[in-house]
Amino acid sequence: QGGAWYILWANGMLVAVLTAFYMTRLFVLTFMGKPRWDDGTHPHESPSTMTIPLIVLAGFTVFFGLVNTPFRLAFEHFLEPAFHGIVHPEALDDALIWTLAAITLVLATGGIIYGWRRYSRDPLPVDEGGWWDRALAGFGVDDFFGRVIVAPGKRACELAADTDAKVIDGVAHGIAIGVRDVGTGLKPVQSGKVRAYAGILTIGGIALIVAMVIFGGGI
Repeated sequence: QGGAWYILWANGMLVAVLTAFYMTRLFVLTFMGKPRWDDGTHPHESPSTMTIPLIVLAGFTVFFGLVNTPFRLAFEHFLEPAFHGIVHPEALDDALIWTLAAITLVLATGGIIYGWRRYSRDPLPVDEGGWWDRALAGFGVDDFFGRVIVAPGKRACELAADTDAKVIDGVAHGIAIGVRDVGTGLKPVQSGKVRAYAGILTIGGIALIVAMVIFGGGI
């Protein structure tokens, strides 16, 4: 109920029309008219690894297409457990169901006819018009996201990379270099030789004794 459901239905109908159109275009360009493959290339039957899945998909397509028809196929009883929690299930009026189905059929048929008439001509139309150019450009969606999201995000990432390389890494490397230089400066003092340590201790002791003699009890 309400206009929102009709908006969803209209969106589905638009998708159905576009699907009917481009599938007709695909069929006509593939199987009708002159061969369009390159010299030395010949079509061949698809292997079973492709044919069998396509047959299965076609079977499901026919099945669910029949399920979606207004006819009473007892499939609704299979779905009753899924709707058990609904307190007041509502059913659409049969006239409305048939009306929507008829509109769907007419629109899809129109898409098929338009696709057939447009692409069964020889030669094929070269200038597809403004809508073709807009669709080829993605109706500006890719360009919009590129300018609004991708480009600023790229610049932010480049700024973050420069900050990491020049500031954060610079500070970290500077600390490491400073510690290394301090260690290099202290390295001669800490030779690791016991005799050197004993000599320094002796010299320090002598210097302390001399200072005590010179300065007396002032130390």
